[in-house]
Amino acid sequence: MFTFAGKSKAVQPPAPARRTSPDHASLGHIREGNRTAHAQRGLGNQALLRLLHANAGGGGQAARSTGEMAQGPAKKTQETVPITGDGGTGGGSGGTSSGSAAPSAAAPTLKKTTVSALSTSANGGFSWGVRWSIDNATTSTNGWIVQHVVVRQNVEAWYPPLIPGATRPIVPGQGSYGGLSESWYPLWEAWQVRGGSVFVGGSTSPHSADTYGQGAVGPNTKGTTEIVGSADFYPSLTLPTAFTVKNAAPAWALPATNTDPRLTGGTSALDHNLTATWDGVGGTGATTATTV
Repeated sequence: MFTFAGKSKAVQPPAPARRTSPDHASLGHIREGNRTAHAQRGLGNQALLRLLHANAGGGGQAARSTGEMAQGPAKKTQETVPITGDGGTGGGSGGTSSGSAAPSAAAPTLKKTTVSALSTSANGGFSWGVRWSIDNATTSTNGWIVQHVVVRQNVEAWYPPLIPGATRPIVPGQGSYGGLSESWYPLWEAWQVRGGSVFVGGSTSPHSADTYGQGAVGPNTKGTTEIVGSADFYPSLTLPTAFTVKNAAPAWALPATNTDPRLTGGTSALDHNLTATWDGVGGTGATTATTV
């Protein structure tokens, strides 16, 4: 041990000034900085935050500040997620509009329009004209309208030497009697549809009217004539070769056949019927008729 007793006092250098607590705090931050670098390599960010939080004073506050800053951006990211999501669906109540399917175009269907009002004449005469058209047609609508027609005649007549008022069955369209002949039926007749328009058969003449007509069967006749028709539109149909144009009753310029073509793929069949009755034996011969 060294002592200094009995010796004159030597001039001592001034004692170093005592450090204040802020410097200690600063030194503490430096040490935490060194430790921080080491801790980041060994423990990772989350372990570092727990280590800094355990220290008293400014170091702990720094750790809390760092933690809040780390949470800040995370919160902002979460807040923007719903906004991004709403924008992607159109926003608010309109968001579902982007997922709604556009309504499909209506399919072309056959339409029947009366263009010549029903008229009648004595002893079974009548006339009624309709026009075929295609609803919802476009320039790409093509195919054929095909109508199946059947005629049923139930007619009687008085003729000598029958006693007055007595009648016998007759065949309209034969001999001296007028009217539609049942031998022409059943019949399938066709109109072509090109670019949404209807033509007389496969010609370039626009379709104007399909007429059910019958002249007077004859005096002293009575009975019923029934025409039953059903027409349909067949898109993109290639008409069977059995359909031919004869330019004769009853189809005239239309391609027609008496053999069932057994078509499929029609859009929606329409009824096309007429019933006429008269009595020229015991009555005036006036004809009444109904249509469908």
